[in-house]
Amino acid sequence: MLEQIASWVVAKDLIEAKLRLTIVHSLTGLSIPQLRNLWRDIHHDIPRKGKLPESSLSFMSNRTEAATLSAFVGVHLQLFGEPSSKPEHLLQSWRAHREILGELDINAAYFALRDVRTQIVNFIRCGGCEGQYIHDAGSYLTSRCPHCGTNPIG
Repeated sequence: MLEQIASWVVAKDLIEAKLRLTIVHSLTGLSIPQLRNLWRDIHHDIPRKGKLPESSLSFMSNRTEAATLSAFVGVHLQLFGEPSSKPEHLLQSWRAHREILGELDINAAYFALRDVRTQIVNFIRCGGCEGQYIHDAGSYLTSRCPHCGTNPIG
């Protein structure tokens, strides 16, 4: 019973942050119809529908967005040491990022952590500025450091 209550509390927090319902479902195990009703109660509208992005790269259309998502992953790693799949850790990191650096779509944050955790993308340290960033050699925006523009060596 306590576990189910904890799942509902986390679901409420994730929905308040506007995390997509299919992701909330996968993180909490609660049913989509129940989550949809909770969304309506919280936001007084219907949740967004449509296909989920395939990766965090879908949330990056310029270097600033690449740097912002990289900064979020950096905040998360400072708090938890590794990319965690726990929804409470996602929320804590997302809130810390918002407090320090400003707004960030929680869906983008979720995909950035998932992609680093599953090694869809790498999270590397720049040899130029020493900042860390999401790196994917196949993407124009993440093939070099979004902070200073340095190409990785190797």
